Formats: sequence, C-alpha cells, structure tokens
Amino acid sequence: MKIFITSDQHFRHERIRILAARSARNTEEMDQKMLEAWNQTVRPNDLVYHLGDLAWGDANTVIPLILRLNGTIWMIAGNHDRWLKDCPDEIFQSGKLELLPALYKIKYNKTKLWLCHYPLRCWEGNFKGAMHLYGHAHGNIEPERLPRSMDVGVDAAGIYPLFIGDIWTKLNKEPIIPEEARIRDAKDNKELQREIAEWKATLWREQNWKTGKE
Repeated sequence: MKIFITSDQHFRHERIRILAARSARNTEEMDQKMLEAWNQTVRPNDLVYHLGDLAWGDANTVIPLILRLNGTIWMIAGNHDRWLKDCPDEIFQSGKLELLPALYKIKYNKTKLWLCHYPLRCWEGNFKGAMHLYGHAHGNIEPERLPRSMDVGVDAAGIYPLFIGDIWTKLNKEPIIPEEARIRDAKDNKELQREIAEWKATLWREQNWKTGKE
C-alpha cells in the first residue's frame, strides 16, 4: 500500500474551472482529466489523504464519482464539501471514505505532518521540523512564507495525487526556520524591525481604544 495526498479537485464545479483557469473546455472534460490522473496514480489498495473540496453538488451526484476513484479516501472536509451533510452511512461503513477532524496529524519517517484544509501560519512542532500540508489556496500563497509546508491542491501541485515520500523529501530539504523565528531574529533588518514596531504600536492603540484603557 502506498500513501498519497491531494486536495481541491472541485469535481463538477464550473466556477472553479473558470476562476482557477483550468485547461478544460467544460466541467465534464475537467472531471475526466482529474479522474484519469487519480486512477493512473492511485491503485485500489492505496490510501489517499484528501484535504478537502473534493466535489461540488449533493451526495447523490458525488458518491457515484467517489466510487470511480481508486483507493481508500481519508478526508478532511473543505468549505465546499456540502455533500457530506447528506452522505449515506453506507459509504463510510464500506471503508471507501473516512471523515477526519479539521486538523489531523500523521507521521512519516519519524516526522510529524499536520494536515488541514486551510493553510496555517504556525503549527505544533514547527521548530523541530514538523511539516504542514494544506489546500484551499489554489496556489495563491508564496511557498517561502510558510517553510516546510506545501499546498497539495491540484492548482498548486498538479492534478496527480502526490506520493507522501516525494512530499517529505522535498520539504525535508527546507531549513527549520518558522516564519515567527525569521521575524524575531531579523535584528539586522532595521526596516523590518521598524515595520513590526509600528504594527505592534498601532495594534496596542486600537486595543486600548476598544477597551477604553490608556
């Protein structure tokens, strides 16, 4: 069994096809390309961690599509996965689909990987090399802003589900310097330090104004 991770296919979602500028003439062509890419990569006995926004529609239209996808799917619900609300128990009892908490931790090569639909600014263990995988952003967050993290959505990482070993190898090459550490330790960057000081002063004034304190 191999483990794959992916996100944000948005099967059947015409608006995303347009907004994400996907190279398909219509929703049917988009869905077919992603379905073929999934099944060319994932075997029936593989496990796929899906980080949300799998499909648009109701359960009656989404479940038949899920049954065409290879592998067992362990899924974090995304903001567009409304079909889960009326999803029949049989799909979960069959073992085809498992619903995970909004934030879920797995381990690979003794490294913690935090999975979430949404990108996080910091996460448990990031000072010790823990990694973070997310979707939702459709490739619109600069990777350097979140070291040792990755947008695994199809618009950022490609339509083929990603093998967990390849993800780990890529992120493990990145330095363990979380964003808050870079800002805290940027003592030589006077311009950045001035911006941080101004931001903190403004925040303090706004909070005092709201609470009536001096």
